[in-house]
Amino acid sequence: MSEKKPVGSVVWLDLTVENADPLKDFYAAVLGMTTEGVDMGGYEDHMLYGPNQETALGVCHARGSNAKIPPVWMPMIVVEDLDKSLETCIALGGKHLSEISSYGEGRFTHISDPQGTTLALWQYD
Repeated sequence: MSEKKPVGSVVWLDLTVENADPLKDFYAAVLGMTTEGVDMGGYEDHMLYGPNQETALGVCHARGSNAKIPPVWMPMIVVEDLDKSLETCIALGGKHLSEISSYGEGRFTHISDPQGTTLALWQYD
């Protein structure tokens, strides 16, 4: 995520599942991508890379901070103010699904809307 994208843009796409290892191989083969493990302190999640070695996708285990994330491809959307967006989400009947985490040049969290649809919110530092 080296290039900052405007509010409303998708900056990342993650899949969180019970067992990420076989699915990272499945998606790498189907999509023609390569994989690299990411140490998560006792296990590895996975990044999938496109032809130019740009990170495109994450395939993660439903453990640690991802334990409550449903098994769906989840987009991470840029917001101006993560705290304000999260507060608005809850005020409008949505749910906060994960802790706020820092990664690289920003921080993120996962939410669901009042009907249960999920996505992640991303704020650049």
